[in-house]
Amino acid sequence: MSRLSGLGPRKKVFEDLTPGDYLFEIQTPGENGWTRRFEDKDDNRVWMDFINFKLGVLDPQEFAGKVFFHSLMFDASDAKIALAKKPYDPSTFLFQFLGDIGAGMKEAGDIIILDDYLTDGEIDLDKLIGLTFNASVREVPDRKDPSKKRTQITKVWPS
Repeated sequence: MSRLSGLGPRKKVFEDLTPGDYLFEIQTPGENGWTRRFEDKDDNRVWMDFINFKLGVLDPQEFAGKVFFHSLMFDASDAKIALAKKPYDPSTFLFQFLGDIGAGMKEAGDIIILDDYLTDGEIDLDKLIGLTFNASVREVPDRKDPSKKRTQITKVWPS
């Protein structure tokens, strides 16, 4: 059973996919596990924790079997949040994703994780293995260089 422990891939990698809609399946993480921490090399008080989902393409058939990674922030230091233009709760990225793919439901503005994906009241990432969901993969402007494009998941929904 894995509960947000270990290390995993470093970034989203969808460059091999053409823009379109896909059916993905959450797969068992690699030997590095589910999570990864990034620390500022100049200030170790500034850090972020990400969950790295290993996603296998199920459809369309021409991409079936390809594996991609999707990282979502779930925690950050107060020093990191203070650097943002406005305050935010890093866990909202994870909870929104879990709600959108069908592992949770929206209730009064909050995402409630379904019991099927919990162990002792905590999110159990291993229980997400095998969950399928649809996603739109699109080209978007690169944050660092808006003249360049990068491919990423822009929307997800239950299968």
